[in-house]
Amino acid sequence: MDIPEPQPPTSSSARTPGLALLVVGILLTFVAVAAITGLIARQSTRESAQSTATVATLQKDVESLRGQVRNLMADSDRTAVLPLAERVYFPVRTNGGTLLMAVAGVEEVGNGLRVHLSIGNPHSMTYKGFTLSFVWDKGKGTGVFADVLAPGTWTVVTVMLSPADPAGTKSLTITSASVDEIPVR
Repeated sequence: MDIPEPQPPTSSSARTPGLALLVVGILLTFVAVAAITGLIARQSTRESAQSTATVATLQKDVESLRGQVRNLMADSDRTAVLPLAERVYFPVRTNGGTLLMAVAGVEEVGNGLRVHLSIGNPHSMTYKGFTLSFVWDKGKGTGVFADVLAPGTWTVVTVMLSPADPAGTKSLTITSASVDEIPVR
């Protein structure tokens, strides 16, 4: 049997540098983990603030778009695009009820067009006088009419589009219509 050779005893001062290095390593690791955790927390806070600002901006945009859609829906029946080549009518809401509008005919005149509009009154009341605002590809205009719109009838009025190119002008857009008076019988 072999007897191991005796080893010289190690002193506690010889073990201290290794233990000190181990403690320093652990402390450095702890400091590094704490620093990284702090950076991540700071980054998360910054990202959270940016996300909150982005969400607030998006919410504001959505509300704005909702308002625009409501306005478009409210105004959609106040306007009509009347094709010059077709005889089809469209409803247009006024301050006194809905009127029906269609192109009855078109004539070339100098550097413009004379458009005859049929205005239908589907109601049982009479309208006295009305105003139409309109646009076309080269301009805009307003027509003020003293005509009486009798119940259940069509009335033809004329508007001038000048300047207008007969080949290029395909439609007339009624942008608003209002009646002046609803006489009591």
